[in-house]
Amino acid sequence: MRIEAKYISQVYPNGSYGLDDFSVEIESGSFVTVLGESGCGKTTLLRVLSGLERYACGELYLDGVLSTDIKLKQRKTAMVFQEYLLYPKFTVWENVKTALERYDLDGAEVMRRVNKALRDFGLTDVASQLPRNLSGGQQQRVALAKAVVTDPELLLFDEPLSNVAEEQRAEYMSLISELKARLPQTTFVYVTHNVKEALTLGEKLLVMKDGKAVQYGDTAFVSRNPYSAEVLGVLYGTQAEGNRIYNPATKEFVVLDADGECLSGQPRYLKLPASLDGRTLKLGGTQIETDEDYPFRFIGTGKDTYAYIPSDKISGSPFRGSEALEAERDGENYIVAGVKVRLCGIKDFCGKLYFPSDSVLLYENGVRALAHYRINDVNCYGAVRSGYLRLPCGKIAYRGKNGRVRVTLRGGNKAVTDKKGLKFTCLGEDDFGEFRIAYLRLKGFDNYVTLKTGKTYGKKRIKPDLFEAVVRYE
Repeated sequence: MRIEAKYISQVYPNGSYGLDDFSVEIESGSFVTVLGESGCGKTTLLRVLSGLERYACGELYLDGVLSTDIKLKQRKTAMVFQEYLLYPKFTVWENVKTALERYDLDGAEVMRRVNKALRDFGLTDVASQLPRNLSGGQQQRVALAKAVVTDPELLLFDEPLSNVAEEQRAEYMSLISELKARLPQTTFVYVTHNVKEALTLGEKLLVMKDGKAVQYGDTAFVSRNPYSAEVLGVLYGTQAEGNRIYNPATKEFVVLDADGECLSGQPRYLKLPASLDGRTLKLGGTQIETDEDYPFRFIGTGKDTYAYIPSDKISGSPFRGSEALEAERDGENYIVAGVKVRLCGIKDFCGKLYFPSDSVLLYENGVRALAHYRINDVNCYGAVRSGYLRLPCGKIAYRGKNGRVRVTLRGGNKAVTDKKGLKFTCLGEDDFGEFRIAYLRLKGFDNYVTLKTGKTYGKKRIKPDLFEAVVRYE
């Protein structure tokens, strides 16, 4: 299963973020280990991928289909939890069978699948036993059999070794590796806070911090070429010493820039001067025809605009829907459109660098100037007073000055109201410098509304503070 997450946020009622502007692309059949400290959003990511939690805003595609269009029982996903979640009064056979209850299978197919799973994990001899009579290792195998019996295309692991004794870890890690070899087409996402597990098991490594994906790529490459001191801190717990930090993987000190990024490693973004003319995005000498929503999402002035392309999205060979930049090799560096940038690990380079156009973000003066979603216009009124946007019911924080605000809903759809007015929940906000974007969930809608503030320069009001909203149907 191919996974494509775009700018996903998950906000809990207390205002904390499980995921914050999270984006990643995982190829079908990959084995990805997710590494991060406790509370960084690893488990939230698994719950969102499995469908146990619905994300607040953003887009998640599974094999190209928006996840909100897939019913839970239609998802070919299975999950192995920290606890084995075995029913104590059910036999091993019955426990494995319970995983198939949500599927419309006849009795013969159920028996075939359960018996095969028990054989594959060496559990045939204990099929009639209760969980309390099994060893810890056998209970682990039953949990894996419950997951595999459903023939999943995506298999998720939530720190399965957290309760396993150290002497048993190597055996269980070997079991996971053998399982992946038997299921080469199945995508594995394995969450852990143990660096040894992460670096040993997965071919791909995703490093998370504070709900964000801070680096993703080949495990060996990420460990030797971290983007920043932040990534090295998650991997090895090393701390910066002035403007340098030690990388145990290369046994060298790495020089840091003012933002804490590693100067000798691969940069997080490729930064290029850019301009947007209608639907045409110009990057150096390259012109890209963008989709029709792109210009509506641009909220900058067009002056001092730069394009930021995530370096983990850049390839040396073309792929479907990719755009190309002319480039020249200079030792270990590439000269791209006149800008010299070090890009490591790019294979099959033949004079061009390829990237997806929808991964390009536009910035002005270091502030993002491209919203994630189209911002449209079509009627509900509120006002800005004392630093808050006040709708007919409630308020959300707002940095603008006092003034009238118009909140609009596209498509003639009316939000459900009661005597107190419009009901909403603030899911999160993005700061664009002079602009502010807020994501709201309206009562009666399963979707969210994107609100954008108008622009002011100092004390001079260019136009009234205006909030434009679009209901996004999922």
